Amino acid sequence: MVRTGVIGIGGFGRTHVSALRRMEAEGLATLAAAAQPPLPGMEQEIDGLRAAGVPVYEDWQEMLAREGLEAVTIATPVPLHFAMSAGAFAAGAHVLLEKPPLPSVEKLDHLVAQATAAGRLGAVDFQMLSGQTTRDLKALITSGALGKVRRVTGIGLWKRLDFYYQSSRWHGQLRQGDEWALGGPVANAMGHVLNQCLYFASTEPGFAQPERIEAELYRAHPGIENEDTAAVRVHTDSGAVCCFY
Repeated sequence: MVRTGVIGIGGFGRTHVSALRRMEAEGLATLAAAAQPPLPGMEQEIDGLRAAGVPVYEDWQEMLAREGLEAVTIATPVPLHFAMSAGAFAAGAHVLLEKPPLPSVEKLDHLVAQATAAGRLGAVDFQMLSGQTTRDLKALITSGALGKVRRVTGIGLWKRLDFYYQSSRWHGQLRQGDEWALGGPVANAMGHVLNQCLYFASTEPGFAQPERIEAELYRAHPGIENEDTAAVRVHTDSGAVCCFY
């Protein structure tokens, strides 16, 4: 079984832990270790893993150095993603990274280069791509049954009220310390919708690639720095246009 570690067991990291537990039962992977600072409210998760025999480190770097992990999943605030992913690749582990992966294309390109140099695989957890409806529609598109795709429209209407922006320090913020956060809902939660738009815009198995982007970004919520409303048009290399609202 694949020895796997989890960095960040709160928030969506709880889902990573639960998924690895199911994979253990199926003989696919084992939850070998976790890394989680002892933040307020995390006592139950930390104690529960330790009671089950899973070592929990306060320092993710110590976990990588000591555990000989084959794979690592990362479910932490976006400003921490680059250092943690790069460290995991350097330690010889494959990486599953929560979305959004990084706040800039330049950093993402750098991280891809590090994964390639290390001979490791990296993936971003856009889990909506694995849904049966998504796969069925993609199969129709790639088969040509729907003809040429000219436009894909994605609409996201998920409300983000005060409690969302208060749930994590990077939500709604442009920066966290010295790192870009770009924590608006367009890049974060609604990233799923834009990801699917680009997926359906290609008649090939993969994604259409953006060639030109036009965007209008607005902020209605008075307590945040980022946008919370957007109208985006993406011209792609497949000839299809993605409209994202």
